[in-house]
Amino acid sequence: MALAIDSEMPTNTGASNSSLQTLTYSFTNTAGTLLVVGVSFGSAAALTVSTVTYAGAAMTAVTGATVGYDGASHNFAGVALYFKLNPATGANNVVVTMSAANASQGIESGAISFTGNDTSTPIVASSGKTNFRESSGTTATVASGTTTTGNIVVACMATGTAYGSTSQTLSWSKNENTASAGGAGAMTRTAGTGGTITMTDNITSDFMGMVCCEIAAASGGGGSTWGPLLGLQNNRLVGA
Repeated sequence: MALAIDSEMPTNTGASNSSLQTLTYSFTNTAGTLLVVGVSFGSAAALTVSTVTYAGAAMTAVTGATVGYDGASHNFAGVALYFKLNPATGANNVVVTMSAANASQGIESGAISFTGNDTSTPIVASSGKTNFRESSGTTATVASGTTTTGNIVVACMATGTAYGSTSQTLSWSKNENTASAGGAGAMTRTAGTGGTITMTDNITSDFMGMVCCEIAAASGGGGSTWGPLLGLQNNRLVGA
C-alpha cells in the first residue's frame, strides 16, 4: 500500500487559544495508522511543550523537530512535531499541554493522519531552523535534505505575524493573533522527490521558526541520508 493522506483538519483550519496552558481540539482519524501533530506557540515568558496526547494516549516528539526561536527575552516562541503509531480511529481529542500558561501570544495546532506508512520506523529524519529571520522578511523556508520518492515531507512553522500561503500543499493554518512571535502557525506537506525539498511559507515580515520531517512509506522508503545537513547519519526514530 502506498503512503497516503488519511485525514486532515476540516477546511484546512488549525485550532488555537490564547493565555491558556492547555489546548484541546477534536480530530477525526478515519483509518490512519500514523498520526502527526504540529504545535506552534508564543509567550511573554519561556515555554516548552510538556505533552501531546491523542485519545488519552501519549504522542512522541519527533527528534530534532522541536525548536525555539527569537532569542530576545520578550519573545519566547517555538514549533514542534509529534507522532503516534496506530492511533485510535474516530473522533478523539488532541490535548497539547504547555509548561505554563502562555501570555496572550497563543498556541496553534493541527493534525494529519496517514495510511501505508512504515509500521516500525515511520519518521526518517527531521530538520529545523532556530533564531532565524528571513532577510526579505516575507518568506520562511526549511530544507528537507535528500528525500525518498514515495515518502511525504511534512513541515510546521510559527511566526509572529500573519501566515499567508505556501508553495506546497496546506494541511492547516491558524492566525491566532499578531501580538508577538508564535501568534500564527501552519502545517504543509509535499511528496518526496528523491532530492532535496525546500518547504516554503509566505508570511508577513517577522521572526519565525520552522521544522520538517519525512514520513516513510511501508515499502521501505527511508534510505534517506541527511547526515551532512543534520549531523545525523540515516537517523531512525522508532515509534511509541
